[in-house]
Amino acid sequence: MSSMTDTTPALRNYFLAELKYVVVLIFSWTLFGAFFGYPISGTLFGFAVYMVWSLIQIYRLNEWIKHKKKSRVPVVRGIYGYFLEESLNQKREHKRENKKLKAAMARQRDLMEGVRDAAILVDASGKIQWYNYQARQMLDLKSKDREKPVLAIINDPTFIKYFSKGKFVEPLSLQFPAKSNHWVEASITKYKNGDRIILLRDITRLRKLENMRRDFIANLSHELRTPLTVLRGYLETLQIHPNTDDSLKRIFIQMDEQGLRMANLVQDLTTLSHLESLEQDRQEEAVNITALIERIVRDAQSLDTFKNHKIKTEIQDDYFLLGVETELRSVFGNLVFNAVRYTPPGSKITIAVSKPKSGLRVSVEDNGPGIEEKHLPRLTERFYRVDKSRSTGTGGTGLGLAIAKHALASHNGRLSIKSKVGEGSKFSCVFPKEKLVKKEQLEKSQSNEPSLRIVS
Repeated sequence: MSSMTDTTPALRNYFLAELKYVVVLIFSWTLFGAFFGYPISGTLFGFAVYMVWSLIQIYRLNEWIKHKKKSRVPVVRGIYGYFLEESLNQKREHKRENKKLKAAMARQRDLMEGVRDAAILVDASGKIQWYNYQARQMLDLKSKDREKPVLAIINDPTFIKYFSKGKFVEPLSLQFPAKSNHWVEASITKYKNGDRIILLRDITRLRKLENMRRDFIANLSHELRTPLTVLRGYLETLQIHPNTDDSLKRIFIQMDEQGLRMANLVQDLTTLSHLESLEQDRQEEAVNITALIERIVRDAQSLDTFKNHKIKTEIQDDYFLLGVETELRSVFGNLVFNAVRYTPPGSKITIAVSKPKSGLRVSVEDNGPGIEEKHLPRLTERFYRVDKSRSTGTGGTGLGLAIAKHALASHNGRLSIKSKVGEGSKFSCVFPKEKLVKKEQLEKSQSNEPSLRIVS
């Protein structure tokens, strides 16, 4: 709007000047023709002179437009001079904008070059369009690799599946393409027109630290198990010894309770370390979820000797899930036992199994005191407790939900938690439909050539 406001008065002035020039020219030639007795011929000749002059101006402008870089700026007058001036102004403005754009692109390129992560830009077809210095070093990229498919450079099967799937919510960890003892974390961001930028971060050091932490916990748990067993054995012997004084028995009982808590903590740490280990050889099989939950409910009822909880199940059919039975038992067991431990006597606990379109859902619901909303995001953190004072009485270690979370992750599942203070809580395990074992697969496994093992 501002440029139009600026140019309109100038255009009007040029137009008026051009009109005066035409009127003066034609009037002069009309008078000249009238002097010789041919006024109309003079007028027509004046028009002809103006048209020839206009055509010359247009020709000069056209030649200059076609050969801007080679030809000099033409000398044109009148309204054509205005058009030439506007064209030159636009050219100068275009140069300034182009210079700004190049500077911005250079800054952005320098910024991406300064990023520690390897960055690769690919188009909608997956071909490499640009990469920074870190990507060049990490993947040994050459200039000839531009326009090559990125999957031809990073040909890891896991990355190919991740890239082709098109869902990049979570980053992917994979072994370093060039070195087997290195690891990278790949994350992909989508842009317009199908373009994607791939960021590769070297996480070898973090991976080594994680392995060291996991090995430390595993070794510590293993070393503590034997002395704790011996200690608890002696404490139990002292409790039942006839010569033990009653006051000492109470002390030994309390010591044995704390030893049991330490033993449970060691067991949970061992389980968590096992679940976090990526190198473990996991053998998945068809697990009968219905039978597994029934066994867990029986164990929960034996645990619930004094609280008299009302535990019921809502399962309409036998459901089979492809997974590791010990891990699934750990998931469902932790949820059910937590409901027994942390709800008042006489509470209702419902374990339901349903089969929505998304896959399989196993939920544990109670009508206990509930949990404040601020605690829900942190419930799966290790050693996090909503009420630290009650963990001593219940024997909780603060690792149950962390174990459940990791076990679910290994089955491509997720944990959903809903709770309201005074109304109760509901913990749901959601498994994708790919993990469900269909009846045809079960029948095939029971034939002469079973394709998978069934665990009831």
